[in-house]
Amino acid sequence: MQLRQEEKLDQIRDDARRVLRDAKIAYTGLNVRNDAVEVRISRESDAATPLSKLRDMSQPLGGLLGRAGQRSLDVL
Repeated sequence: MQLRQEEKLDQIRDDARRVLRDAKIAYTGLNVRNDAVEVRISRESDAATPLSKLRDMSQPLGGLLGRAGQRSLDVL
């Protein structure tokens, strides 16, 4: 069974919350908005660590629909 887009976004949000909590990274907002998951990292946190942790959640896409270098998540 394939998840609907809303369910996928909720799952990504929940996964991001878990990753940030496990790494003890403070954040002030974690929301689903405009087909994206947005998170605001607290100023007290070093930006490199949360970016690295969130990028680790992203997986390469493969198969017929995936293009070379394309990933499941974009972390900006």
